[in-house]
Amino acid sequence: LLASSGSFTIGLATLSASDLGSTLLNSGQTFTFITASGGVSGTFAGLPDGSLLNVGSSQYEIDYAANSVSLIAVPEPGSMACLLGGLGILVSLRRRRA
Repeated sequence: LLASSGSFTIGLATLSASDLGSTLLNSGQTFTFITASGGVSGTFAGLPDGSLLNVGSSQYEIDYAANSVSLIAVPEPGSMACLLGGLGILVSLRRRRA
């Protein structure tokens, strides 16, 4: 983790991550790894805001904010399929009752 009391410039550095240590993130949870009270500028090479990054078997979205850089856990495709399937069942049950 990097914290700066001034500004921080990424300058197209390469971001390489193999795991987040003992940190486990659920879908939508955020792992902030750079903070700078004076602001953050630039992006990691090939990773504009909103890009997806694979870390181990997990996928994260990179989020560049004014004073921080974070990874946001993205739901696994299987989790999304289950969620959408469950919503579909609920909608069809509701229509049958109406």
